[in-house]
Formats: sequence, C-alpha cells, structure tokens
Amino acid sequence: MVTRGGGEAEAAAAMQGSKTQKPQGKPVKPSQEVQAVKQQLAAVQEELDKAKEQLMQEEEEKVEVLEELERANKVVDEANAKLQEQQSVMDSDAAVLRSTVDQFVKEIDEKNTALNKADDAMRAAEVNAVLLDEVKHLTEQRNQLAKELEASKG
Repeated sequence: MVTRGGGEAEAAAAMQGSKTQKPQGKPVKPSQEVQAVKQQLAAVQEELDKAKEQLMQEEEEKVEVLEELERANKVVDEANAKLQEQQSVMDSDAAVLRSTVDQFVKEIDEKNTALNKADDAMRAAEVNAVLLDEVKHLTEQRNQLAKELEASKG
C-alpha cells in the first residue's frame, strides 16, 4: 500500500491543474471550483464586513447607553442629595417644633398651676369674707347684748 505524502499530493494537484490549463497564448480561465471558492470567500468577506459594521454600531449604541446611564446616575445622585438636604431640614424643623411644643406645654402647666393657686386663693377669700361677715354679725350681736346689759343695769 502506497500513501501519499505532502509532496505527492502537490504533484497530483499540479497534474490535475495542468489538464484544465489551455495553451499559453490565451488567457487562463479559472475552473468552476476556484470560481465557487472565490464566490464563497466574497460572501464570507461580505458577511464579515456586515458583522464588523453591526459590531461598530452596537459599540456606538453601547457608548451612548453608558453615557445616558452616567447622566441618569448623576440626576439620581443630585436628587438624593436634595432629598437628604430636605430630610435634614425637616428633621431640624421637627426638632424645633418639638422644642416649641415642649415649651408651650411647660407654659400651660405653669399657667394651670397659677390658675389653681388663684382658685384656691379665691376660695380662701370667699371663706374669709363669710367668716368676716359672721364676725361682724357676732360683733354686732355682742355690742347689742352689751347695750342691753348696760341698759338693764342702769
């Protein structure tokens, strides 16, 4: 059994190619196989070019999307900063309101205490007025009785 090596295959191909060649004075027409390979190569090259163009377009779109994402992130960051600032202001306002409410509650408690003391003082004054009227009445009765006692002695 004889095996073909690299040199033998080339020689066989050259012999086969010499069958399709025409005499040297005329232009050589490529064989149909060569034409088919060239057409396939041209088609593959065209597909490769289209793929490259599509890849470039997608890369451009990717860059645009990344830029848009960066802008959106910037807007979100700015919005977050404003919200944090507003939250800080609201927290501060809430603290001021709590302090003000606490102060009002303290003042109301003090006024209620003062009003309770005033009510107690008025009740005491009313009791004193009643007692004073009673003392006056008893003094008048004593004076009347003293006059009657003197008149009966004398």
